[in-house]
Amino acid sequence: MIQRELALAEHIATGRAGRAVKAGQELRFLDLEADAGSGLGVWSQLAGVSAADMSDQVRAAAQADFGHAGLVFVGALQSGDLDQLKAAARMTHRAFIDQTRRAGDSGQVGRAADRFAQVAAAGELAAGLGVLPWPEGEALRAVRWVFERWADGFGREHTAEERKVFQALRGSLQRHATKFAGVDELTDEEKRQAALEQWGWRDPGTVAGDCFIVNSSAWDEIFRGVASAQTAAKALLKVGFLVPDCSPEAQAKRRLQRKYRKQWAYWVKAAFLESDLAG
Repeated sequence: MIQRELALAEHIATGRAGRAVKAGQELRFLDLEADAGSGLGVWSQLAGVSAADMSDQVRAAAQADFGHAGLVFVGALQSGDLDQLKAAARMTHRAFIDQTRRAGDSGQVGRAADRFAQVAAAGELAAGLGVLPWPEGEALRAVRWVFERWADGFGREHTAEERKVFQALRGSLQRHATKFAGVDELTDEEKRQAALEQWGWRDPGTVAGDCFIVNSSAWDEIFRGVASAQTAAKALLKVGFLVPDCSPEAQAKRRLQRKYRKQWAYWVKAAFLESDLAG
């Protein structure tokens, strides 16, 4: 669960070129920032020594003594009232979920919260059994603090797949702006058709306002290796930045009446680039 030099996605990318991390992998192996936010690296406070000295002391102590608390904890569980201990763990677990849940949290954040809640429950049990010298509620508070930082960094309202769609679209629209002709350049049908056969054009005067008109092949290119065309469209429809067609059989694309044939294209609201989703 602890992030060292590289995040999981970076490890996977360096192991095989072009390989992307799956959302399930990110949830099974959570990346945590190794920074307590106090300007002291992993430490929130120091006992009169430098951060480097504190790290050296903890490292030396961990090399000299390790595993004792785990054995004592297991022994305390075995000799205790198991039903009572289970009830206490469930109470802590429920308290953690109730304290951290936010309206709009994705299912992925909920599954991660369950894992953090288990850590909090184990910490409170260990403190209650005298294995660790922590006051009541300290483990719950500490794990909640770590979870909140993780959840804000991971993204609470949208799934990992949706965020990758937003990032891919933002990057493509910014890097390849020249592949979209301006509407003032489309002086006749032939030029409009030529623009659409590239990536498309940008039209500030559509029924939905300023939009990028993106053809299907460009859409596939934008999201190649990220998501299917349908998944990307659903993610953008969900947040209101893709203009749907009025016909029920083609909700993600809109028809364009070309001179010789009808053609489908995706209409992306240009306001997407100014949204928090594109950050």
